[in-house]
Amino acid sequence: MFVVSSEGSKALAARVAQIIGAELVDVEKKVFPDGEIYVRALSSFSDEVVVIGNTYPNDSLIELLLLKDLASESADVITVIPYYGYARQDRRFLDGECIAAKAMASILEINSKRIITVDLHKDYIKQYFKVTVENLIPFKEIADVCRDADIVISPDAGSFYLAEGVAEELGVDAAHFDKKRISATEVVSTFDEDVRGKKVLLVDDIISTGTTIEKACSALKDAERIEVACVHGLFLKSLNFSPVHASDTIPSRFSDYTVSKLIADSLLKLKNL
Repeated sequence: MFVVSSEGSKALAARVAQIIGAELVDVEKKVFPDGEIYVRALSSFSDEVVVIGNTYPNDSLIELLLLKDLASESADVITVIPYYGYARQDRRFLDGECIAAKAMASILEINSKRIITVDLHKDYIKQYFKVTVENLIPFKEIADVCRDADIVISPDAGSFYLAEGVAEELGVDAAHFDKKRISATEVVSTFDEDVRGKKVLLVDDIISTGTTIEKACSALKDAERIEVACVHGLFLKSLNFSPVHASDTIPSRFSDYTVSKLIADSLLKLKNL
């Protein structure tokens, strides 16, 4: 088994390759003046190739597609997408909208024998693919960096699955904020449980601008302590809360836990079938 990755996922790919005992293929990447991307594998591969890459930013998506096509010329391809960036466009909210999560699925399944993702935002996105998709959730990995929480809370019901899973690992309760529509344009999040004197772990699958988490932290101000953890940290603006824990699906200064073993374990199971 060989492992090859797009530029943004090199560190994660190296960790995965080391765990599964696979050869990590070096890739030369160039960007031409007109923005076109060029990739070249610096060694050959055969048999089965694991191609690891994100759909974010968009250049990484193109790089991933090029690497998959290259690998498919001589091997079966298992595609690992640590961060599936179009997952939040998972359904049609307004007439005329493209369901981007579905459109990307039809593109990414090309040249893929199987696909592995990490926290897809909505598990039903797997149904948009025609190949088998395994969606991995790092419950234990988050719990391991936040061991002394008294309660795990998600900022909405949509990410409660993450709070529940992490809470189960920690042996504590889980809860979530409720969103209430005030008007056609205004939605308010409320949380009614008493958190005074409690160490709160606030979890979400994606932190983009951090606005949602910031509002949740403000509502939980009576807690003894608030820690924040996410799977995918985009961090598109400065954060007004801390500490923050994030995985290495998207490398950042907040990435203090890795999903490499989670991915590697999935690959090893496939290898031993």
